[in-house]
Amino acid sequence: MWAHNIFFSFLLAALLAWQSAPVCAHSRAHSSPPLSAEQARQAYRQGYVLALRDVVAHTLSQFSGKLLKATLTHHQDEWVYRLIILQEGGYITKVWVDAQNGHIIAHKSKKKHSSRNKHENTSR
Repeated sequence: MWAHNIFFSFLLAALLAWQSAPVCAHSRAHSSPPLSAEQARQAYRQGYVLALRDVVAHTLSQFSGKLLKATLTHHQDEWVYRLIILQEGGYITKVWVDAQNGHIIAHKSKKKHSSRNKHENTSR
C-alpha cells in the first residue's frame, strides 16, 4: 500500500508539472491549421502580422536557399510563419518565425532523400 501511494503521488506530481510547463509557440502553431491566403492578407491589412515578403527576406539572409512554402498559423494571440527552405546540399529547413516581430522561434533541417531509384539496374 505504501509503494502504491508513492507511485500515485509521483504520477500526480508529474502530471501537474507537465500541464504547467510552457509550450513553444511553434509547437502550438504546428498543431493549428494554416490560414488561407485571404485570411493571411486580412491579418496583414489589420496589422496583426508583418508582410510575408519582409519576413522571407530576413529569414533567407540567415538561411540561404530557395523558399518552397510559407504558411501562417494563429493560436490564441500568437501568429507564426512556417517557412520551408531548400538549401544547398539538398537540405530542407523548416523555420518558425514570430509573425508579429520577425524573430526566429525555431528551426530544423534534414537532408532531402535522393530522388534516385534505389533499385536501379547497375548491370552492364
